[in-house]
Amino acid sequence: MTLTLWIDPSFGASGDMLLGAIGAHLTDDQRDLSVLDALDLGDYSVTWGAATRNGLSSTRATVS
Repeated sequence: MTLTLWIDPSFGASGDMLLGAIGAHLTDDQRDLSVLDALDLGDYSVTWGAATRNGLSSTRATVS
């Protein structure tokens, strides 16, 4: 079975919004981004947390 993820950013979805939306559906083990180490991105960290704006709940991904 093949799964396809279709992302239509024409409505203004930003990178942190997409990362938070994807991260909301992953377990803690799946959130391990060590596979990105091979890209030589330098020092980075991603923290996950809950966010609520205008009554809508979401997962916030903060990359630093």
